Amino acid sequence: MLIRLMMPAILAVLLSGCAYIMNSSYQDFVVTTNNNQDTYNTRCVLSNYRGSWVAEPNTPLIVHRDNNTLEIRCDNLTQTGYAAVQPDFQGLYLIDDILFGLVLSSIFDDYTGAFYQYRPVSALEMIPR
Repeated sequence: MLIRLMMPAILAVLLSGCAYIMNSSYQDFVVTTNNNQDTYNTRCVLSNYRGSWVAEPNTPLIVHRDNNTLEIRCDNLTQTGYAAVQPDFQGLYLIDDILFGLVLSSIFDDYTGAFYQYRPVSALEMIPR
């Protein structure tokens, strides 16, 4: 009887990947700006395949992990800045999935973006328009 009650939990663990359980598919991220002369009016737009987010410089936000580039564009009344952040592949989670024989969880981790991580802080140079 106890096994029958535990089956949904066991199935959920087998189908969700190790990277997703340990990392989730989201991460904290901060954009900093160099030579920013109008910090109060600066707004940044971050985007990747999974979505877009609006942030102010030096303010933490949560972005969706992805295997694609995270593009950052910051603008104020007189300046603009651009940066592209490449994700880092977290290969140890893949090895963990393979060691436990969880092929489905590897596919799930890749689909959710949990295998990837961006640098948590990105600085971009503000230049005149």
